[in-house]
Amino acid sequence: MAKKNILEEQKVSGVVKIPLDIKANLPLEDADLIADPAYQELLNYYQRADWAQSTLVVNELLVKYPGKQKLLDLKADVDVRLILSKGSQKKAKAKLKKTVLSVFAIVGLAAAIILGSFFLVKQAISNYQTSLQAEQEKIQQEAVAATSAAQKENIKLLEDQARSSLQSNKPDVTLGILARLEAIDPNNQSLSDLRSKANAQLGLVVLYDNAMQDITQQKYVEARIILEQIKTINPLFRDVDYQIEVIDKRQKNAQLLVDADRSYQQKKWKDTIQLYEQALALDASVNSLTVKDQMLISYLQCIVESLSKENPSIEELTTSGKYYQKAIALIPQNPNYLVEREDLQRLSLDLLVSRNYQVAKVLMQDPNQTLVSISSAIKYLIIASNLNPTDQTLQSELTKAQLYQTALQNFNAAKWTEAIKGFESLAKFDNSYPNGMGPVLLYEAYMGLGQKLFNGGFYMDARTNFEQAELLAWQQPTNKMRLFFVEIDLGYTIGKLENYKDAVSYFEYSLKAINAFTPGGDTQQFLDASVKASGFIKKGDFLSAYNTYTDVLTHMDKLFSYQVVQAKPGDVLIVIANNYGSTIQAIQKYNSVDFPVSSKDQTLAVPAIP
Repeated sequence: MAKKNILEEQKVSGVVKIPLDIKANLPLEDADLIADPAYQELLNYYQRADWAQSTLVVNELLVKYPGKQKLLDLKADVDVRLILSKGSQKKAKAKLKKTVLSVFAIVGLAAAIILGSFFLVKQAISNYQTSLQAEQEKIQQEAVAATSAAQKENIKLLEDQARSSLQSNKPDVTLGILARLEAIDPNNQSLSDLRSKANAQLGLVVLYDNAMQDITQQKYVEARIILEQIKTINPLFRDVDYQIEVIDKRQKNAQLLVDADRSYQQKKWKDTIQLYEQALALDASVNSLTVKDQMLISYLQCIVESLSKENPSIEELTTSGKYYQKAIALIPQNPNYLVEREDLQRLSLDLLVSRNYQVAKVLMQDPNQTLVSISSAIKYLIIASNLNPTDQTLQSELTKAQLYQTALQNFNAAKWTEAIKGFESLAKFDNSYPNGMGPVLLYEAYMGLGQKLFNGGFYMDARTNFEQAELLAWQQPTNKMRLFFVEIDLGYTIGKLENYKDAVSYFEYSLKAINAFTPGGDTQQFLDASVKASGFIKKGDFLSAYNTYTDVLTHMDKLFSYQVVQAKPGDVLIVIANNYGSTIQAIQKYNSVDFPVSSKDQTLAVPAIP
């Protein structure tokens, strides 16, 4: 009511001052100018077409508001009108002077007929006065039109500001702007509608303020009722949706805290953790000392419960590792239960390290291991070593596992040189790591590289790699297939180097080692070939002996027994070869199978030495 009286007084005085709160809602670049009394004075002079006074005032305002575009535009308009006004007056005076001179000239030249010419002179003066009056009326009409345009612009500006304030839900500011608009344009058709909306918003402001006060006093039920009422009237009023969301979160949090405390008292550790973590996710400010203490104890108790099981699952181990890290983060902040907490921490740490290490070892020693299982084992070793970084055994196991993983990746990609380097580095730690597969993979890598070099015509380099594979085959006597194939490959390679004598000795030895010269049956042809080759050797004809063996070796499939294996997609070829006493080279020789893993369901005939 007080605000309305002030606005009415301003209307009477003819000067409308802009309140600070209204000023704040005007466009930033014009708010101060429009609020200046001198600007209202300028508009009054402009409306009265007083161009001289308009020029003085606008120049003063430009000193106060230099570079203000609204003033510069207004000054340009006033200057033009002032020039037109002065030009019109000069034109009228010049025309009058010229007419008077003309009259006097006529009078001087035609004195005799002065009386007769009087009517013409009078008519000329009358015409001039009519013309001068028309010119002045035209200039005045133009000034009135310009004043009307400026006034319309000012009215439109105030209407836009009023609507903008309404959209911002600021009814007090809107009413102040409407008072200024009414002073300029009392019959404005927008006044009634805008004022009605502003007054309606005033009621919502009161309700909103009451709701905020209830929230401050934690009267959430009352506050929510008020906010829902506001939302029903105006869904977009201020931040009612956000405030309702805040209330809902606080109410939910309060219930979560109650439930979590109840679970803690009942020693339901996992439920306690879940409830407190939900509460903290909604509002981190509820993290009181009591909450931290109960969460810490719950984390550690949950770890002990999980790891005390005979065979905890991988998921339980992973969860326990996460719980331990969260518990450690809470310990420095909590001075309560120091001794109990330290004992619990030590116990859970030992159990957690032990369990992760054990799971990693099981995965690494699995004969059917894959890169996926090895990757999982490394994750568990990383957890264990991070929990106990001073344990050298853990660090060593992690290093070996990572070396093995890299070497196996290169092996599966047929990057034989890189694989050999990796497995040889691994052998320096443990020759049979991780489950006896290290030497097997190294043998196959040397064989793979030797075959690649042989096929490329690099026979000397191929021989070097086959000889390395031969040493490894001697160290694994249970799998005769490895020794047989490497001796045969050496025979072929040395033959390519035209050292037929040594080549024949490799062929002969490989066949003797597997009892290929047994009389009768399918192996009779190998015995016959041996007798024939011996005859050539006695004559010193090693080339013929070499050819005799290469011919009979095309039938080497008769020397093997075959086991039928149902391969599935993902089955690892090196694992199949190792499990059935064969080699990768032998399986690929008698089967069409992908390396390093089978890509489809298929039946494999896996050869082996009987």
